[in-house]
Amino acid sequence: MIKTYKFKAEIKKHPKLNAAFIEFPYTEEEEFGTKGQVKVRVEFNGYEYRGLLAKMGHHCHRVGITQEIRKAIGL
Repeated sequence: MIKTYKFKAEIKKHPKLNAAFIEFPYTEEEEFGTKGQVKVRVEFNGYEYRGLLAKMGHHCHRVGITQEIRKAIGL
């Protein structure tokens, strides 16, 4: 099943790495029936990225944003 979500999110910088992420504003377990990783297709300002929605040891699930994506979208 394909689900589509549209939301605005603040790109947050990892405090110790040259990495960034956005937080998924929904509960993954309720939306997808799992606490684990979910494959996603994300669009950042018109730039498409395929990756994972993962908890990464935090209170909510996140999508990592690579340096390549940040450069492509100018952020």
